[in-house]
Amino acid sequence: MTLGKIKKRFPSFIHTLEKPPSLHPKHKPQRKVLDFQIEQINKYYKQHKNNKNGDILIYFGKKNVEARPYNYNLKLSQNRDLIRFGPSTPNHHDLSLSIGIALQNGWQSATLTNSSPEFLKKMMKAAYTKDPKLLFFVKPETPHALSLIDLKEIKDNLTVDDLKTALKNRLIKEKDIKMVHLELITKLTSNSDNISDQGYALALENGFNIEVLDTKTPEELIFYGIHQTFIHQPTDTTQRSRSSLESSSEEKNKVLLDIQEQLANDTHLQKQNRPNRAIDSKLRPS
Repeated sequence: MTLGKIKKRFPSFIHTLEKPPSLHPKHKPQRKVLDFQIEQINKYYKQHKNNKNGDILIYFGKKNVEARPYNYNLKLSQNRDLIRFGPSTPNHHDLSLSIGIALQNGWQSATLTNSSPEFLKKMMKAAYTKDPKLLFFVKPETPHALSLIDLKEIKDNLTVDDLKTALKNRLIKEKDIKMVHLELITKLTSNSDNISDQGYALALENGFNIEVLDTKTPEELIFYGIHQTFIHQPTDTTQRSRSSLESSSEEKNKVLLDIQEQLANDTHLQKQNRPNRAIDSKLRPS
């Protein structure tokens, strides 16, 4: 079989050989391990440095590096910002090791490139098995990569926070987003004692997105659950109090104007009387 026919028949396999999956940090690593030793993470692997570019090639301990130097399991770049998988199909130990290397070099999360949805599932499963808190440590390069069933195969009992994170990370396929919403609403409403969750579920059902609802306080969510709006309207009592204050203010202003007018009139009369008293004193006999 010619190479052209192989590429046509097995496009995904050939693509993996030409461009194997790789990980790079979502954000700039907080630290760079200069004296990197793979044995500190897994004693069954060994490493060799590529003197041409400073990359570190990582092999399973029993491999003959001299005979097949390019048959590495993982390759860590000199800047510690890229982990590339080798030409052979990675096993679970290789996947788990890649997560350990990323964590040791200060990665907060990782983006997986040149990958299939199936390989993404394996990476997420390896991270979750290593530490349940790392369920969403690995993110796909392109959004909407996994179905809800795929996510449940990684972790069967998804929590409210898991579903929210999957939606916010745009991990779920678009055709499954409605199902995730429904499952999230069901979980939120299952606890009738949590009134804020009831308001969250109602708002989500009415079209609010996760990003907006996660900024709301429990009090705001409770208010929405009662009034189906986040906008506070003044009550009748508040309105009457406001009207009473406005009326009282108007009456005070009117009284003040009356006093000012009376004072002005008194001042005017006093000015008129002063000359008359002066004339009377001149006409009065001494």
